[in-house]
Amino acid sequence: MATGLNMTMSITGDREMFERASKAFRNPKPLMRKVGTQALSSAVRRLPQVLKSEGAIRTGRLGASLAPGGEGNVFEINDLTALVGTNLPYAAQVQFGGTIVPREAKALAIPLDDRIARQGIGPREFDPSGELLRFVPVKSSPNIIGLLVMDEEVDFGGTLKFGGNGEAMYALAQWVTQEARPYLYFSDEDRRAINEELVPAWLEGR
Repeated sequence: MATGLNMTMSITGDREMFERASKAFRNPKPLMRKVGTQALSSAVRRLPQVLKSEGAIRTGRLGASLAPGGEGNVFEINDLTALVGTNLPYAAQVQFGGTIVPREAKALAIPLDDRIARQGIGPREFDPSGELLRFVPVKSSPNIIGLLVMDEEVDFGGTLKFGGNGEAMYALAQWVTQEARPYLYFSDEDRRAINEELVPAWLEGR
């Protein structure tokens, strides 16, 4: 999933300015490369704030994919365009929102404990023996079919304690709706940097 910026440039000045501009336009790729880098850097900076309440998303991997050379990174430059972004499977879902349904499993397992959600640990990883989590059906929700609860408190590694007294660890959903959380776009600050810093430097050959 990538984004692009349409640029219209107007040059005013004396003959010397037009000569510099004419020379710069013979090689616009350096400007496009800087514009693309500007877009990705801004996306990486804003991503933690955008996804601060989205515990189920592994923000570290998404952020890393936006860095140059990162897994899933899209960075294509030519004389007229800068196409940047990431091709991670859930990147577009975060950017544009939509409905998520299970592909192979019968339901989506949604972690209800932030510590589990931050690490993206599913029920099978959390309870490989199938002895800790108990299924409790839910009939009052259109999309939640049940909860996976823990009746006894379990100490993990001497530092993390989970469950106890029927605490719900996961919700099992047939579908969930995710609101759009745009992170890959050109902000007013990006446009200011392009107009006031990147373009003048490019016209001067820097």
